[in-house]
Amino acid sequence: MYKRAAEMAEILGKTDEAAGYLAEYEKARVAFNNKYYLAGENDYSSKNQSGIVYALAFEFAEPENREALAAKLHEYVAASGYHFTTSFMSTEYILSVLCDYGYEDDAYRLVTQTTYPSLINMVETSGGGTVTESWGGTVGVGNSINHYSIGNAARWFFEYLGGIKVAKPGFDEITVKPYFFKDLKDIDVTYKSAHGLIESAWSYQKNDKTFIWNVTIPNGITATLALPESMKRESGDSLGTVGGGSYTIVVAENKAPDTRPVLIYADGESGKGALVGHGNFGIIADPNDPDNLCYSNIPKNDDETWLYLQHPVTYKPGYTYSVECDVMIASSGTTNVIGQNFTAGILCNIPYADSTGARKDHVVAHTGKINADGEWKHWTFDFTIPEDSTERKYDMFSFYTDPVGGKGVGYLFDNLIVRENPLPDTDSDIDADLIF
Repeated sequence: MYKRAAEMAEILGKTDEAAGYLAEYEKARVAFNNKYYLAGENDYSSKNQSGIVYALAFEFAEPENREALAAKLHEYVAASGYHFTTSFMSTEYILSVLCDYGYEDDAYRLVTQTTYPSLINMVETSGGGTVTESWGGTVGVGNSINHYSIGNAARWFFEYLGGIKVAKPGFDEITVKPYFFKDLKDIDVTYKSAHGLIESAWSYQKNDKTFIWNVTIPNGITATLALPESMKRESGDSLGTVGGGSYTIVVAENKAPDTRPVLIYADGESGKGALVGHGNFGIIADPNDPDNLCYSNIPKNDDETWLYLQHPVTYKPGYTYSVECDVMIASSGTTNVIGQNFTAGILCNIPYADSTGARKDHVVAHTGKINADGEWKHWTFDFTIPEDSTERKYDMFSFYTDPVGGKGVGYLFDNLIVRENPLPDTDSDIDADLIF
């Protein structure tokens, strides 16, 4: 509060009062760190998401410790299975803090999480269109059904998905710096300022893996157009300071090449991957992009469907593997259900040996409920082979759906990649060019 008071005093031209508030802020900041900061652990004494979020959002942490604290926050988020464990105040800031320190993928996984505790689970549990006072989405027991404490996460939609942030009172100066997520496909964020409508909208182009970013700035506003470090400008209008007008910029990912070994690769466009389906399986035109091809696996009647990749893979005890792919729910039995308020989930199953060498199947991931809305969902997950398992080579990596209403569920599938994550300080001996 001292820092905010200092900023307000500065705006009002009360420089002496601003200096006094800043001095009090510095005293509070030093006292906070002396009492709660754990120097040897890059953490605060609460040892949870909230403790670090407070320190980074309000800039209590010493500048030289902030990157390490953000990394610790990332650890807490990952350990929670990408669930919020924040409370009244810190929920508002955790998504922005993660983005500010380069962990925007964590923020996206938090906000799209479907299991408890999460924003989506809360709304689905309560059956309402607002967020409740508790993560449990309880209704009729004294809790508010339209509450600030958790709903304040919505500011992230404006300031990070759209990227619109005020830089000077009255929106005379703003920064527009959006974060891009291909799974969302497109977003459109507007703010009606005193100068007129500010708009920041982007859409993902699957064919060339770029984003088209359109920005509208009213006359009377000076805007700085910028990108996060994970993105780069490909073409179109320039970044930097602009005045009123409309601007279009083509944006692409700017991430370092992923050097982890690729164990499995399959996509419909190239036909690579030796995928086999149980059902009416084939390669078809992408319904959203006819110039692209994808895999389709639809039940022959009402039976279950599964899809597997026939290729020998050795899963190593103690190793973690990362999987990503694109999926779309398409049918109930042989009936097209796209756009018909139908939901289903896809599971991933892999075989590996236990400590006795016996082969067992293991469900390592589940998408949760996916709407049959005709949109691709980018599915990512990790799985770890137990250290006491036996190293053996298997020839199946499969996906399947649970029946809904007694009928098998059909789905579309594309862009499967499975990577091996080397153990710490250990170089993998898998050939990175092994692509099928």
